[in-house]
Amino acid sequence: MGNGWGALSGASKPALDFDPSLFPRVLKDFEARLSQNQSLDFDSLSFLLYAAAEKKEISRDFVKDKLLEAAQRFSNPQYFPFAYSDRNFFIASQGARLFFDAFSLFQIEEFKQSGRSLIEFMDGFYDPQFGAFVLSKEKGVGKALDNALGAWAFLSAWPHLKNQEIQKKAECALKFIQEKLYDPLLGLVSQFPPNSSSLEYGRLADSSWAALALTEAYLQSGNKSYRDFADTLAKYLFQELWDRDKGAFLSRPGMESSQGGVSQQIILDNATALEALWRLGYLKGQNTYFKWIDLALHRFLDQAGSKDAAVYLAKILDMRLQGRIELEIVGHAHETAFQKILETLASLYAPRKTISFISPDDQDYILAHGLDAESYPRLFGCVDLKRRADTARADRDSVAEVLNSAWPRIGDCP
Repeated sequence: MGNGWGALSGASKPALDFDPSLFPRVLKDFEARLSQNQSLDFDSLSFLLYAAAEKKEISRDFVKDKLLEAAQRFSNPQYFPFAYSDRNFFIASQGARLFFDAFSLFQIEEFKQSGRSLIEFMDGFYDPQFGAFVLSKEKGVGKALDNALGAWAFLSAWPHLKNQEIQKKAECALKFIQEKLYDPLLGLVSQFPPNSSSLEYGRLADSSWAALALTEAYLQSGNKSYRDFADTLAKYLFQELWDRDKGAFLSRPGMESSQGGVSQQIILDNATALEALWRLGYLKGQNTYFKWIDLALHRFLDQAGSKDAAVYLAKILDMRLQGRIELEIVGHAHETAFQKILETLASLYAPRKTISFISPDDQDYILAHGLDAESYPRLFGCVDLKRRADTARADRDSVAEVLNSAWPRIGDCP
């Protein structure tokens, strides 16, 4: 096993040896299951969408058809029979993100309409007076997981629906998590007000989904407070939930390390945490995070006996092996042109993208990295910190061209 670590220019090499055949093996398994007319859940469909975007050995038409089948099943809010159900809200959040991502890739209106329907279903649980998503039958009780899921789904929706109210509600949900649910010692509280016998602190699922939503908000806005709070949650996970004996995260504080196999839910929650850490590793320049990711992957790839569990890990491993899509934007965040570029970029499906936000006043950095230009704001596509393409325009084609220039070994940008 190697233990060398490169700088954060492109992809830092994994410290442990991983089998790169996992991804194609999972794809092959999907083909076998689908040939038997087995339906796929949203996690599996999201995996197929990622594979299609990354130009893996799978037909885009095949993925598109399977997603259209799902859109027909899930686009109607009446599919969810119980108004107050955390499970239904979770499924709707997954579906909304999936269908808007599918719309980004395929530009088929049916995907957009399916995503819109699910957002409308979720919007019914947003309490404007409380400033949060409230699923409990008892008004005035907001949960951490619900608001993390709601925020991320709404962030996925607004660049396509062009609805500022959707964006504002996502921001309010994230504000609710930070101001009402976070305790510096105990981590995230499961709900607010804390008046329930089922109250829990520091759960892995709450922090993982919140960190992912916060990193998405940062990539869409350049607001460092989102990135920094996500990093605060990540540090809590390491301090309180990391299994020092076996690697990976425990589900909650005080939980003992599993002596046998691990459940699919624990693997899912860890995969969510690992994706957030992958983003933060680049966004914060934290090479240590990649070491933790490698240790967790190494443990779960050995123990993930079920084929469904492998789905959660294959995407993270592929992201880890390929590294980031490296983008830099130079400009002032308050400028309309700056925000328009970010909005267009948010509407393009590129799970491995990271963005560095550079002030035009930071001439030392700009000159050192070859980001000089006649005018700003401007988006740059880079590979290994080397400029490949740039644009000051915010239209889809121009932004996609820059994105493609930073998408190494992949091909045309979707």
